[in-house]
Amino acid sequence: MSKDKSDNTISYKRFLLTTKGLPLLSKRVFLIFKRFDFGVKKIDRCILDYIYILRKYNCRPTLFTTAVLLTRYPSIFKNYLKEGAEFGCHGLFHGDYTQLSFEDQVKQMNGARTFFQECAIPCRGFRPPYLKWCHATTRALREAHYEWSSNQVILWDILKQDDFKERYWSDYQKSITDIYLPQREDRAYPLPNEREGIIDIPVSIPDDEILIDRLRITNQEHIFDYWKAIFDKIYQSGGVFVHIAHHERMSYFNEALDALLKYVTNAKHSTWIATLQEIYQWWKERNTFSFRIEKSGENEYCVQCNCSPRATVLLKRSSNNGGYNLNGYRVIHDRPFIYRGPRKPAIGIPANAPDELQSNLRSSGFAYEISSRQEDYEIFLDEKQSASNNLKNLLEFIESSSGNVLRFWNWPDGHKCAFSASSDIDSITLKDFYYRAKEFSDYRTFLKTQEQSRDKRKNKV
Repeated sequence: MSKDKSDNTISYKRFLLTTKGLPLLSKRVFLIFKRFDFGVKKIDRCILDYIYILRKYNCRPTLFTTAVLLTRYPSIFKNYLKEGAEFGCHGLFHGDYTQLSFEDQVKQMNGARTFFQECAIPCRGFRPPYLKWCHATTRALREAHYEWSSNQVILWDILKQDDFKERYWSDYQKSITDIYLPQREDRAYPLPNEREGIIDIPVSIPDDEILIDRLRITNQEHIFDYWKAIFDKIYQSGGVFVHIAHHERMSYFNEALDALLKYVTNAKHSTWIATLQEIYQWWKERNTFSFRIEKSGENEYCVQCNCSPRATVLLKRSSNNGGYNLNGYRVIHDRPFIYRGPRKPAIGIPANAPDELQSNLRSSGFAYEISSRQEDYEIFLDEKQSASNNLKNLLEFIESSSGNVLRFWNWPDGHKCAFSASSDIDSITLKDFYYRAKEFSDYRTFLKTQEQSRDKRKNKV
């Protein structure tokens, strides 16, 4: 074995030991042989079952898969596309992107995109293997012409240590510190956000890997209860619940998933069930919306809403009677309309406010203006309040204020929150795990071989 290949193998083993530990790694090997076969039928059936459960609730999943799997099993992935699934890229190989340079990340992302194109499978989004990413990953995505990502992880505080054995809780903590590196719910807000020109749609955990393999939960009612608790919190805030699943555990959570979708679709106010591509397209459309507020008389303002018909325009704590209320806001149907009050129904911010504040206000849909005239606005953020770059804290401050403020709601057509089903496919058969160890960092040889094969096909033509 060459030195490079030997180093790659050692690196892969070290990664597995670091992220799983020897006891859990031993169990993982056992479960791989239990859940996977040498042929494709077993996992293919699991993925189709997943698609069919979601279809009952008019829900189409976003399937993230590595490009190398497309080259091995193109027919089954084309069948998933035919069955209504959407696709995102899960990397060229199933490797740790944080260990790659910016240049290597770009090369892998471009290589992966080429394979998706050759398989005639549309793919505009990206989720890294192990949900591990770094600042260079976002820049690389822009360089490789991806449109959106689902990289950021939000950990919801729904688990109690006393409910689990100490060893199981330790395995869970290891996944948090060594793999997911999530934002805690008190520091994060479950909405899409733009970084480096890429819109990222955050995913929520605990997922099936944590609940089933780390915490050893076998009761599907309990799994449903945890996922329901996540949805309840996100529903209350008006965010998006991006659910993540892994098909090899399908038989362990199929009933919980079905119960979750039933619960989501029966919520009091409607939930927008959408693919991640659809959420990206909506968020991009919504980012073009704006308000124009002009004084039209004594204590009277004419409000122009520059938006599409899908937009939901809200007025916070309006004194007017009637109107459908959404999260404490009154829905405004007239466009344009007259607002009556002594001040503009907008947020004023100082000229030296940081760019991130404007970005947060824009992404939250609020009407805002840069001004020094505090008396002109229903809410005015002083320098201290403007200095906060935490979106969650900003929203809590605005919600607690008494000012009447205009806002474009997060979701189209009056939906209170959003739900998206996603899954990561990194292996179909047992042999894929063998290939993983070879592919972990030695990707240049693979790309070169594929390029040579591509050239041979062109020459034949």
